[in-house]
Amino acid sequence: MNDAPVAAADTNTVTKDAVAGVHGNLLVNDADIDSRSLLTPVGVTLNTSSEFYPVDRLIDNSGLSGVADAMNYPEITHGTQSSARSWVTDAILPDYYPSGVVPKLTFDLGSPSFLTDIVVWGYHPATGNQVKEFTLEFSTNGGIRFGNAISLSKAITGNQQETLSFGSTILADTVRMTITDNHFGTPDWCGDRRVEGAFLSGLALAEEVLGQAGKTGG
Repeated sequence: MNDAPVAAADTNTVTKDAVAGVHGNLLVNDADIDSRSLLTPVGVTLNTSSEFYPVDRLIDNSGLSGVADAMNYPEITHGTQSSARSWVTDAILPDYYPSGVVPKLTFDLGSPSFLTDIVVWGYHPATGNQVKEFTLEFSTNGGIRFGNAISLSKAITGNQQETLSFGSTILADTVRMTITDNHFGTPDWCGDRRVEGAFLSGLALAEEVLGQAGKTGG
């Protein structure tokens, strides 16, 4: 029987003059025990050294109101941004996009997992600098080759999480996120200076684990 999705944790944030990070997780579905799990990446690297707040903040669960798992993560909120709990790119004037280097974040999941969704906590308080459009690509060989690219769009959600579905189950041990735009120009959100570039606060992945109990992000 097919099991419900589980979540895995990541973080990213974007702005137009810069880019900021957020936290997030991936959801995983367990076919044997019909349970969800939340997966937090064990490592993250950034393609550019242009960061105002460190990218590691996306996967260390800093700033979350509690320990997120597959059951409670919709109620978990993220605290006010700071260098201790968010990721932000350096600012580039007058606008980060299209002048700045497009941020590419590569997340190491630790082992192959069947992924179904990504859970993302945006930059708080909300600004037009946070991530809006991004592409995810998936690898099963440690990031040597990527495929199954999907494009996703994140709303401005303040301190609340947003769960974005992949529309299918994807096997991967590494996920690459390419942030292509922030919310600069979105009505009522005119900031675009530090991401101010891209801003993110946290993320996780939902996974579907076949034949074993689901994992819980830490």
